[in-house]
Amino acid sequence: MKTKLSVALAAAGCALALSVGAARASVVYGVDLSVGAGSVTGTITTDGTTGTLSSGNITAWDLKLSDGSNTFVLQPSVTSTALIFGNQTSATATGLFFNFGGTGLQSLIFEGSNVASGQSDAILCFGTTGSCFAGVGAGITLTGGPLTNEFTAQSGLVEIGQAVPLPTALPLFATGLGGLGLLGWRRKRKAKAVWQS
Repeated sequence: MKTKLSVALAAAGCALALSVGAARASVVYGVDLSVGAGSVTGTITTDGTTGTLSSGNITAWDLKLSDGSNTFVLQPSVTSTALIFGNQTSATATGLFFNFGGTGLQSLIFEGSNVASGQSDAILCFGTTGSCFAGVGAGITLTGGPLTNEFTAQSGLVEIGQAVPLPTALPLFATGLGGLGLLGWRRKRKAKAVWQS
């Protein structure tokens, strides 16, 4: 009886540890925005932090910038960076946001160059008034590389990405694997005890 209770407690502990670990896992946000005559599609990945984000919280990105006729892909590399200036970029478990109504120079910038093709930097900038380019209002800007300048004015808090849902069966699957591992360990331990006696 005591052994069964220990096993049940150990299984519950594993399930709890797995659920806490999942809460701190990376979050992938899907991006699908119109910018002037162009668009931005792809993903932005954070370290799972919620609330105000800094540059270090963005761990990966795969963004396709288009001005309607030309495209440019931004991905993490030596020639591509993601920068956050100020405190207007935030995340929840379900969305990634930028506050275009913030004061001062506040921005979220993705910048990159395609050295192989000799293209200059392409920039995707979410910014308050004047933070992407002097004289430009608050909004989303695409520019550089093969792209023509595209701009869409924005105001207030705007969702720029939606969390890509975790498959609902994944936590259950992880708990099952933990249970099978525990069961295997217990059988091995029991077999060793029988062999030694």
